[in-house]
Amino acid sequence: MQQVHMGKYDFMRFTYLGHRRLFRKFDELSSGPLCGPGMALAWSLTYFLQSFTNSKTTTKIIGVVSQILFFWLKYFDYYLIKKNGAYDSASAYYFLGTKSRCSLTDRELIQLYKGNIS
Repeated sequence: MQQVHMGKYDFMRFTYLGHRRLFRKFDELSSGPLCGPGMALAWSLTYFLQSFTNSKTTTKIIGVVSQILFFWLKYFDYYLIKKNGAYDSASAYYFLGTKSRCSLTDRELIQLYKGNIS
């Protein structure tokens, strides 16, 4: 749930299950949402406001003003990151694992879904 953050070099991003599929030949040691729904909302509001202009200067000004206005939203993540809904709405995920001898199937991956949306 992130907008473009590296401009023309933003080639891909992954959800929790996207990471799990990418690393399906690994045993999971730890994984989950990293930057939660509060941060995703703050970024979305910033990019929403920036979409009203084509000026690089105005875009930068909106970015600075948005940081001042919306910084507090990230503090909700201390509470929300432990909720199942964070798997659906977080802005970043992490995966730590070790190489496995077997690979998870897509059917097994789907069973690992932890979010609220069915």
